[in-house]
Amino acid sequence: MKKLEILHIASFSGNIGDNASHNGLYSLLKKYLEIDSLKIDELEIRKAYKNYNLDDKILWDEEFIINVNNHDLTVIGGGNFFAPWIEESKTGTMFDLSKEQILQMKKPLIFYSIGFDPYYGKYSKNTLKNFEKFINNLSLNPNILVAVRNDGSIEHIEKLINKNTANKIYEVPDSGFFIKRLDTELNNFCKDEYIAINLAVDGLEKRFSNSEIEYNEYLEELKKWFLKVNNKYKDIKFVFIPHIYSDLYAISDLLKLLPDKLIRENILVAPYLQGKNSEKIFNIYFNANLVIGNRFHTNVCSISQSVPTIGLVTYRKLKDLYLKLEIEDLMVDANKKDFSKRLYKLTKESLENRDRNRYKIINKKLETQVKITIENLKNIIKESKTND
Repeated sequence: MKKLEILHIASFSGNIGDNASHNGLYSLLKKYLEIDSLKIDELEIRKAYKNYNLDDKILWDEEFIINVNNHDLTVIGGGNFFAPWIEESKTGTMFDLSKEQILQMKKPLIFYSIGFDPYYGKYSKNTLKNFEKFINNLSLNPNILVAVRNDGSIEHIEKLINKNTANKIYEVPDSGFFIKRLDTELNNFCKDEYIAINLAVDGLEKRFSNSEIEYNEYLEELKKWFLKVNNKYKDIKFVFIPHIYSDLYAISDLLKLLPDKLIRENILVAPYLQGKNSEKIFNIYFNANLVIGNRFHTNVCSISQSVPTIGLVTYRKLKDLYLKLEIEDLMVDANKKDFSKRLYKLTKESLENRDRNRYKIINKKLETQVKITIENLKNIIKESKTND
């Protein structure tokens, strides 16, 4: 039996979309590295945040290097961790690692399915300079591979740092595209035909900073859509799926606007889950007639299963994903006035056509793309074992 001992640094107790991504990553590693079993040692990335001050804080020190060298493979990601706005960091990011520390890593390490987000915070010439130096330092170690996810990250990096440095970074499909379904009682959560919906309210000031409408107007547009769909398809249900606790606020805000009869007869709310195996909630997406959502992994994981999906865009990163996949005709800009009209049009087309072939073609291309990076990782692991 082939076994791989992995140190995985990521978010495990935050957004359940991250857990779906981890599920896909482990499936990929088993399949393409031809591994029978994985032993995962988890390190919660939040313990590395600058504002985390408990005794178990992750420090980028000698102990961390020893931990890396005691595992067959270290994976950092997925997650939106390449955020270069930390002035006091050697790298501009949370990974405050020197060139000397990077060269001390003797076992394979991969930054995998990492996001580079230029929208949420502020970067400076100094942080970008340090980030560029960081990428160059990582490339000096043959045991390290850097791969960002297919959400426009590589295009943004190429605009902000030296092109030769950017070329040292791979692009991979987000691991959520390879999620493996879990057997769960949630398979039969709703036995009627239904639309699965995710609404997000975190980062509200960013979601509506350059919007034609305010949050309350956005909710009114959603209300119009609900009433119109309910009038046309009277038996169809609407299932809300929260990914983090703040999604419950968004659901509550909308429910306050909807008629009591519609809520009682046509609306369900899925359980709010966290932690290990929380990605089983995604089975509700997979069995839906249609998925509509604000969140990145709502869209990624549903598309991965060829479920008709509409991106409800209130944050630019989701738009970048749809542009990257060349399916921008299947997204709705929910920062626009009267967006409910376009949302209804796409809803009607999706429910009545139910063509999944387009998604199958996308997923086939993504599988071909991911093989290249995993093959390179496989060679790094093989070379590392040869040098032991």
